[in-house]
Amino acid sequence: MTIRNNTIRMATLDDLDEIIRLINGIAVYEKMTQDVSLDRQRLSKTLFEDHEAEVILALIEDKVVGFAFFFNHVSTFLGETVMYLEDLYVDPDFRGQGIGKRLFSEVAKMSAERGQKRMDWICLDWNTQALEFYESLGATILSQWRLVRLEGENLAQVAKDALKD
Repeated sequence: MTIRNNTIRMATLDDLDEIIRLINGIAVYEKMTQDVSLDRQRLSKTLFEDHEAEVILALIEDKVVGFAFFFNHVSTFLGETVMYLEDLYVDPDFRGQGIGKRLFSEVAKMSAERGQKRMDWICLDWNTQALEFYESLGATILSQWRLVRLEGENLAQVAKDALKD
């Protein structure tokens, strides 16, 4: 089914409430609501003042129904920036209609226009639908890599230990 009157556009400060709604939506989908602790002002600063990350939105008519949240990071092996797709999400009622593919393709287009040679992202191992979608686009699933995270008190302790040296 093709959706009429759909738009993909860059998010603006006026979209902050919708971005937060979508972030909470992806947290529900990924069963990670307990991990959402974002600060509205910090997110606003990150996106719209410091431009550390970007968001594009998918709209049907004037209703925001999905987003892609992404930023540049540097690959040491390439010696240059590559695109990192942090999140891609479409509201449940609008899935299966090509919106996710349009969002993904738009991020890929922006990466290519910036002269980047690679785009990276992670996907939960249980999300077979997303993994199959990414593979259908030609993505390679790198099973030998594992996401590693240091946060909260452990991060603070390691930082404190570094100051002792």
